[in-house]
Amino acid sequence: MASYEDLMSLSVRRGFLWPAVDLYGGFAGFYDYGHNGVLLRRRWEDRWIETFLGLSDNYHLIDTTTILPEAALKASGHVDHFTDILVTCTRCGESYRGDQLLEAATHEEQEGSPRKRSTLGSRSSRSDVRTARVFWARPASST
Repeated sequence: MASYEDLMSLSVRRGFLWPAVDLYGGFAGFYDYGHNGVLLRRRWEDRWIETFLGLSDNYHLIDTTTILPEAALKASGHVDHFTDILVTCTRCGESYRGDQLLEAATHEEQEGSPRKRSTLGSRSSRSDVRTARVFWARPASST
């Protein structure tokens, strides 16, 4: 299977997309699309819309901003009240949400998990907690 780097390299060479403001070091998560990239993205969006809007009359399109100023996120409570723990693997450098690692290790939904916000989770056995610690590395920096 091709790696992310291989796919990005091919996309850039073929003019599908490239990192935004790449000349100035890039900006993570933002991309500029070339002619074929725009056509491919629009075709994918059209198929997605056909699929989901065709399910029921109760599905409607909305188009909202995805980049918000910190003041809006603070006012909505996202800054102060969402505290998902992010951990980074010391071997491969990948980052993971802590509750998802615990769920994978214990096969139980964890308290605070999006699937279990309204009820308290049952306590894990000590062996489950030891198993889960194997997956935990150091917390990712918040910067």
